[in-house]
Amino acid sequence: MEFKLRVSRVLVTGGGSGIGKAIAKALLDEGCYVCICGRNLEKLEKVKEEFGNDRLSCMQWDVRDVSLIWEKINEAASLCGGYLDGLVNNAGVYVSHHNWKPWNETEEEWDAVWDTNLKGPMFLLRKFATYLNNNHIKGNIFCVSSIESRNYNIQGSYQGSKYAFSEMVRSHAKKVLNLGIVINGICPGIVASSLNDYNAGDPTKSCALGRILSPEEIAACALFLMSDAATICCGEMLDASGGFYAAF
Repeated sequence: MEFKLRVSRVLVTGGGSGIGKAIAKALLDEGCYVCICGRNLEKLEKVKEEFGNDRLSCMQWDVRDVSLIWEKINEAASLCGGYLDGLVNNAGVYVSHHNWKPWNETEEEWDAVWDTNLKGPMFLLRKFATYLNNNHIKGNIFCVSSIESRNYNIQGSYQGSKYAFSEMVRSHAKKVLNLGIVINGICPGIVASSLNDYNAGDPTKSCALGRILSPEEIAACALFLMSDAATICCGEMLDASGGFYAAF
């Protein structure tokens, strides 16, 4: 089945590695203009050099700094040829919970996780939707959460922030669909990425699929939800975990 993307000029947060990088590559392969952003400009420039694609640009920005959102949206729009019609709201951070004792989290760790995983992405989602509406653009916002948002035994900042993010994405999506703005997302399982420290573990215990997932597999799901094949999806947070909880 062939499908057509609903986006052509896309800002990807956390695009310097892992899932963000893979989604950026998939979008480029489909002919999109893409601007990746993150805290480490050197890492972003290495991705640009690696991909060797003139439709890729990079921009330094820590999403925790919500005061810069409008400036960075406009900068990314300029880098992508004048406007944006897509956002991949992917930036996230994971802090190891001291041998799974989250009650030992420091205040600094807690704030870093919640500001990166929830505060920054939610203000970005709202202002990007406003940007689209103000410019009469029918666009797409795609959000990356975590399968841990399905774990209701919330003990630490990572699980809590991802649970809140997923729920807020669902509620916000219903408010803007009638404006032609489609918001969906994904809850990846254990992915080969620098974000987490699961990779050294036994993959047969991670999920029913019996292996660690690849960023490219998550990117394939992302493209589906940003395409016209998913027009009936609104506020959906797709579990893409290889049967993570089924393995326990």
